[in-house]
Amino acid sequence: MENKNIEVRFPNESFYDKINIENVVDFKASKKFSDEVFGYLNSSYVAIKREDYEKLVEEGKAKK
Repeated sequence: MENKNIEVRFPNESFYDKINIENVVDFKASKKFSDEVFGYLNSSYVAIKREDYEKLVEEGKAKK
């Protein structure tokens, strides 16, 4: 079964929380790095792992 979770790091946190990709309405990237992408997830500014960003792009929930 394919993993449908992504790891999200909220501001002022040092750890990632897992959320189901189905709960993501939209992700708008603002800064992209080799390991993380920063942007707005459902209107909250967060950091997500680069591989999770690629999952969102595949699902049509983020634009490359």
